[in-house]
Amino acid sequence: MSDAAPGARATSRVLIVYRHLLLRDVLRCLLGGHDDIAVVGELTPEEVTAERLAEIAPTAVIVDRQVVRDGYAGALELARSVLSIDAPPRLIFLGLRDAGARIVTSRETADVGEAELIGALREE
Repeated sequence: MSDAAPGARATSRVLIVYRHLLLRDVLRCLLGGHDDIAVVGELTPEEVTAERLAEIAPTAVIVDRQVVRDGYAGALELARSVLSIDAPPRLIFLGLRDAGARIVTSRETADVGEAELIGALREE
C-alpha cells in the first residue's frame, strides 16, 4: 500500500545497483508499493558509468556496498561516477558504515527496515 496522496506522481526516481537479480527484484517490489517512488533502472556495480547515470537521471541510487568489488575502494569509485554528473542523485549505501551514507547498516547497528529506506528516498 502506498503512503502517497491519490494521483501523486513519483518524486523519487530510484536506480538500484546490486549484483544479484534476486536482491534487485526484492527492492523493486518493496519500492513499487509507493506511488511517489519510481524505480527507473537497475544496474550491476560494474555497469555504472557517468554516461549511464546521466541517461537514467535518477534522484537516488541505492547500492549494496557488500557487492561492490574491492569493498571501500569500489564503493568510492562508484560514488565518484555518481557525483561526476550534473545534478548528482542522493547515494544510499546499504551496509556501509562511517562513509557519509544516508542509511547505514552493519553488524554493530540495527537493520534498516522499509520505513527508514522510504524516508531516506523521500528526503530532499
